[in-house]
Amino acid sequence: MLREIRPLIDANKLGAFLLQLSPAFNPQNGNELTELNSIHDLLAPHQLAVELRNRDWATGEQLAATLAYFKSRRLTFVMVDAPQSDHFTVMPGTVNAVTNRKLAYLRLHGRNADGYVKGRTVADRFNHDYTKPELEQIKERVCEVAEKEKPDEIHIAANNNRSGYAPRTAEWLTAALIASSERRARPPREMDLPLGT
Repeated sequence: MLREIRPLIDANKLGAFLLQLSPAFNPQNGNELTELNSIHDLLAPHQLAVELRNRDWATGEQLAATLAYFKSRRLTFVMVDAPQSDHFTVMPGTVNAVTNRKLAYLRLHGRNADGYVKGRTVADRFNHDYTKPELEQIKERVCEVAEKEKPDEIHIAANNNRSGYAPRTAEWLTAALIASSERRARPPREMDLPLGT
């Protein structure tokens, strides 16, 4: 099955497989996360990141069971930045979970709740140009995950793919995260210290 992507594997360019599940895959329909076992086994030893798209997997008591399964199989639970909505297709954007120390994964879907739930096209669903304060929040979230969970890698995918929004999002976050990393690595200088009042 992996023959078609062998050049990527041989060139060490394959980061991870991303599996996005349908919102119809949910615990209320009798689905079990163990249905992912065969896919995980088939793709091993490569990394597999799984994006659940039904919020019932990540709310209430189910969240602990979901994360326990992901950890037990060393699957990467895909975190999201998404609109604030209780609609079943919108995953909570507050779950910071690293279930595989080798890889953390964050997908940025934008914050356009009306478009996300009612949009008829991909462009409609992910029509959101992140503001600078929103991007700052995302940057802080990534830094928090990196510092607390210490994964080997964090992959961030901008999925707000209308009107060139995603490349701008990626460009801003890349620069901000590099600058943040450099500030943390640099020894403090006198001019960096806060002045007393």
